[in-house]
Amino acid sequence: MRTPMQAPFKNENAMTAQQIAIEPALLFEPERIVWPANWAGHVPFAAWLIAHQKPATLVELGTHNGFSYSAFCQAVQEAQLATRCYAIDTWEGDDHSGYYGEHIYQDIKAWHDARFTAFSQLRRTTFDQAVAEFADGSIDLLHIDGLHTYEAVKHDFDTWRAKLSSRAIVLFHDTDVRQGDFGVWRFWEELTPHYPHLHFTHCNGLGVLLVGAEQPAALTALHAQFQQDPSSLQRLFAQLGERIELRAYSRELERQRDEAVALKGALEHQLQQLQQQQQQQQQEQQEALAHASQQAERQQQKIDTQNSQINALLQSKSWRLTSPLRQLAKWMR
Repeated sequence: MRTPMQAPFKNENAMTAQQIAIEPALLFEPERIVWPANWAGHVPFAAWLIAHQKPATLVELGTHNGFSYSAFCQAVQEAQLATRCYAIDTWEGDDHSGYYGEHIYQDIKAWHDARFTAFSQLRRTTFDQAVAEFADGSIDLLHIDGLHTYEAVKHDFDTWRAKLSSRAIVLFHDTDVRQGDFGVWRFWEELTPHYPHLHFTHCNGLGVLLVGAEQPAALTALHAQFQQDPSSLQRLFAQLGERIELRAYSRELERQRDEAVALKGALEHQLQQLQQQQQQQQQEQQEALAHASQQAERQQQKIDTQNSQINALLQSKSWRLTSPLRQLAKWMR
């Protein structure tokens, strides 16, 4: 970690929030919006940063569903830059993002491969294994968004520090989350006395660490303005990011609605099937009862006929005349 810098940037070009607001990059519309959308509120700043820093190499440590990485790649593509982009992740999850199935990787891979393979790679490996693939001083923009414990984020920064260029910027997500064992905020507080920086508190927080001494004019101007009036810039970028957050939230509500409608349809179909089965069973039972009733009725008719025949026989003259013979046969037995 280097010592505190004195007057690291000149501020002749300090820009106001009003001047920043008219820049087209801030109206960037991400094509990929997925849930969870914890990074959605920082997309306008990311697009602005890409447009002004024009990084030669961009590396993201921890990509998950690809919300931030897709925005980076889209911004590079729309600005027609020669940036090389790398997403590094195992796509298995961790204790903070949760552990997830193969479908997360396959979803971002399908999106990525259809659009960005000319300048981007998805590297499915650990951060420590991937670091050897990059030359020292080669990375201009590094986004650290892996496991968020203090030890993990410090390890990631220390491990990749030598790979950063003389104009490097490092982004730390979740700098404003202070629950459980989240420790990005703590490491961020250790770093900020030693580097020029910007800090956005919305959308879980985004720390922007200007590590390299050779920053573009727009970044030095933005930093100077942030030093003078941080609340205005924070409010500006929070409001710009809010529309992306609302779009993400709206899409998630639509997805949940469609899921609920589909579930309702499935339940109604199951209910209809059960009702049909019940009606069929009732019909079968009624038919069985009717058949049994008919059989019983026929049996009763047969019994009645036999009873009639017996009565007729008992009442006949021949039966009365042969009565003595039957008595004699009985006596002889």
